[in-house]
Amino acid sequence: MKYNGAVVTSNGSSFLSGLVANKKTAVLDKIIILNTDVPSNKTIDSMTAQDFSNGMSFDVNNVSQNDNSFTATSVVSNTGNATNYPAMLVGLFVYYDGSSERTLLSVSKAVDPFVIEKDTGTPVKLSVSITVGFSSSPQVNLTVKDDVYLAKKDIDGAMVNLGFAKKTDLTNLSTNLTNTFNKKIDDINNDISKTMRYVGVLKSTDDLNQLISTDYYSIYELAGQIPKNAPMNLKNPYGIVLLIGNLQQTQYIITDSVYFRTATNTWKNDWKTLATTDAIDQINETITNLGQAISDTNTVAAKANGLASQAQATAYQGLRFMGDVPSDFLYTVKTPGLYNLAGKNYKDWANNKLYGNFIVIDAGGDVTQQFIYDNHNNCWVQTCNSWGNSGFKSIY
Repeated sequence: MKYNGAVVTSNGSSFLSGLVANKKTAVLDKIIILNTDVPSNKTIDSMTAQDFSNGMSFDVNNVSQNDNSFTATSVVSNTGNATNYPAMLVGLFVYYDGSSERTLLSVSKAVDPFVIEKDTGTPVKLSVSITVGFSSSPQVNLTVKDDVYLAKKDIDGAMVNLGFAKKTDLTNLSTNLTNTFNKKIDDINNDISKTMRYVGVLKSTDDLNQLISTDYYSIYELAGQIPKNAPMNLKNPYGIVLLIGNLQQTQYIITDSVYFRTATNTWKNDWKTLATTDAIDQINETITNLGQAISDTNTVAAKANGLASQAQATAYQGLRFMGDVPSDFLYTVKTPGLYNLAGKNYKDWANNKLYGNFIVIDAGGDVTQQFIYDNHNNCWVQTCNSWGNSGFKSIY
């Protein structure tokens, strides 16, 4: 099929001039196809919308513009077509946005027309594009109706322009990524198979010093089936032997405990044992308990020492010197003050003479605190009230 270039009609020329002058928006509306030639009493540029009143009508679904022209696209279908219909003339219709009056903008005449085939139940669709030369194309706004559909090629082009990938591109990308990923997995599995493998069960005839390559073995105790050069204190040898390394090797025996040693191609029987979690927890618990006991002892000592220091400070700063202790029983002295023990034997004390200071403090509520500071830098304290006394306790 072949067509001459689109000829702008007289009415179409006036429409475009008004479009530029009035800065309006034009809606490219329809492509109408006739199976007849230009009427004998007219030229192609003098044709009007009335001349296409009996044609087959199709919506314009896309328009594109450049510096010198614009192109309208429509999808032509044979749906409901009773006979083969040759497309002799193709008219492009337009109207101002907001108006309903259509204008025949251009007409394309066939040199070798395409035929819209008869509808026999098999749908046939063609994409038809009409390009109109128009030097003022960049100055005007051309659009299509909102309720028409786009052809797939127009959607593909628009999506690519907006930065979206085509489905075929995404499919190819997905395939390439899948192939690359699978190859990486195969490479990793291949490396793993080369790096470490299960060899078998070790017995008493096997020598751990002869195992150098990166592999792993099972080990169990059955009628003395413990390999040579195993740790002397190996306990419950049900587990695995693991070897890792190339230039330098490490052997692990993993049972209830973990034993290990390192070598550079020659093993020494210098097995070491890793502490188990239970052992570490037990050590930590012991340390915690010991720390708490030390903390409690320090707290008691600090409180007692603080109380003694407070008593001594109070005695020397605020208490009045009362002379020698006025009784043979220390607990009966309730008057606050600083007393001289005077080397006496007191009946509520051991059978030895006391030299030094005796301090009595009124603690309130009929409670008295008594302190003894002897000449050997020792200190005792007791609490007295109406119910009795606590007895002297050594502070330091």
